[in-house]
Amino acid sequence: MQCFIIVSRESTDKDVTIAILWALASLPERKICKLIMQNESLLELILDVFRRAKCSYLRLPALRFVGNICVDDDILVKKLLMKHEILDTLQETITDSKSLFIRKETCWIISNIT
Repeated sequence: MQCFIIVSRESTDKDVTIAILWALASLPERKICKLIMQNESLLELILDVFRRAKCSYLRLPALRFVGNICVDDDILVKKLLMKHEILDTLQETITDSKSLFIRKETCWIISNIT
């Protein structure tokens, strides 16, 4: 997992970043939650990509990763998301995104958090 974090931080190639994000987003929910509990910097990195990205093709896999976490009932994971102000980020996404699909995904995530 460390190699994903290092490559994501160091790479300027958007295609590499997108591939890494989709690979992480496609992991089973339990595996994702375990990874985040073991390495909080992974969540920080993905949220950072999501917040900075202007284009949907970068935002979508990061959003899907977060959405897969929110499906799990793990209280610790949800507390970690709150620590990183995920609801504020999601609220901004709903109001600012021009992509209907991104807004729908965001609404799905919020419904799983609450």
